[in-house]
Amino acid sequence: MVANALAVPITGFWIMPWALVACTLMPFGLEGIALPPMGWGIDAVAAIARTVTSWPGAALTLPSMSAEALILLSLGGLWLCIWQRRWRWLGLMPIATHGGKINQATWTRRAAAEVGAPWPAAGSSADGALSCDAMGCLYRARGRTVALIRDGAALAEDCRSTDLVVSPIPARRFCRGPRIIDRIDVWKNGAYAIWLDADEIRVESVRDWRGTRPWSGLPERARE
Repeated sequence: MVANALAVPITGFWIMPWALVACTLMPFGLEGIALPPMGWGIDAVAAIARTVTSWPGAALTLPSMSAEALILLSLGGLWLCIWQRRWRWLGLMPIATHGGKINQATWTRRAAAEVGAPWPAAGSSADGALSCDAMGCLYRARGRTVALIRDGAALAEDCRSTDLVVSPIPARRFCRGPRIIDRIDVWKNGAYAIWLDADEIRVESVRDWRGTRPWSGLPERARE
């Protein structure tokens, strides 16, 4: 978007006029007068492209949208545009229903990984690395233990016995022992990827990878 905002005016108001002048002068063999300034504009556009593409997160590869998601997105957008009263905001609901799958597919492809089976409501995996109950799940690998909280009542126990807690509810005031990723973190930083190594737990968020941009600042409440 930034590259287009800078390059399109240069193309329209500098490169194309000089191109027209060059074409007009060609029958007389005088196009050399117009081609150098036209080249300056082309060089400026190329410099803009190189600069913008060097920024972190400047290019994102996303999967193509499914037909169902496209229909939901279109219907939600039409609902927002047609109605003028408060119920118009209900149009956001169908728009927001496909974001999770896109995030999952993008992070999985970026890590060159495969999507595993959904975590079960209860029981253990065949290798014993994963165990789940109604309160949440515990995943053990490379000497590390990660707790995925389902019920806030599990925070007290899991905070004492795990290396990382992933919670869908705000958990920092209740859980101060291990590393924590809770709903507030996801709200501020976007989706997370986690690697369990023997010597450390590596965590990367969308915000970490994208970098801080003028248009991606934290919401006001997060700064307070």
